[in-house]
Amino acid sequence: NPSTTTGDPAQLQGALLNLGINAGDAMAEGGEVVFATEVVNLNEEFSRSLPYDVAPGRYLRISVTDTGKGMDEETLGHIFEPFFTTKGVGEGTGLGLAAVYGTVRSHEGAIEVQSEPGQGSTFVLHLPLTESPVGRDRDGPGRRQCAEGTARILLVDDEECVRISCARILGRLGYEVVACEDGAEAVEYYRQSWEDVDLVLLDMMMPRMNGRDAFLAMREINPDLKTLLLSGFGKDRRIQAILDEGVLGFIQKPFPRDALTERVAEALRE
Repeated sequence: NPSTTTGDPAQLQGALLNLGINAGDAMAEGGEVVFATEVVNLNEEFSRSLPYDVAPGRYLRISVTDTGKGMDEETLGHIFEPFFTTKGVGEGTGLGLAAVYGTVRSHEGAIEVQSEPGQGSTFVLHLPLTESPVGRDRDGPGRRQCAEGTARILLVDDEECVRISCARILGRLGYEVVACEDGAEAVEYYRQSWEDVDLVLLDMMMPRMNGRDAFLAMREINPDLKTLLLSGFGKDRRIQAILDEGVLGFIQKPFPRDALTERVAEALRE
């Protein structure tokens, strides 16, 4: 029978993209990545085996398998921790798999990993299914509309999946998106083209130059700079400090599509 899993398309797309990128990184010398789906019934025994609450029932199982280098037990115990990474310095912050975990749990699902050194890895996602039909039109009554615009947005994030998904979402609304992968690259672009940039979306934690330093450098170029901060962490003292320095707002990752588009529209109106 046809079944549907409900959730935020941008978050789910970002999670799968993250897993695909992670698989590619694990196969530096080439290999194969396989995405597979099936409908399964999760029983109470399976639910009790997890370290968090997941209701028994029908689920969509999505598995992502690679033929890469695999992981040992110690690595498996840390892969969903923010900022844990097996990559070299400057190659990523390690927020990708933490974001996947956050997305799956926010959708009341489960995630597992099977891996051995030299044998590749399989990430298995379980997302709850509903029998209720879900309409394809997401713009029904009561839904806030976000006006399309022609503004140019500078998107700065070292996670490739975030750059791709955000650029796609904003591009569909008519915005022109210029993406940079770290603060230093963004500052150099802004120095040359600041008059054409209407808004900056800036990740907090990045290699080479973090979000705060990039913001301060760009503000030296243009004191009227409009900036929204992105971060995989909640609003702690570091976030509040940069907000106090003039950043317009904060969006916590992983964020639903509406949180991004509505906050962007609000910032451009300010």
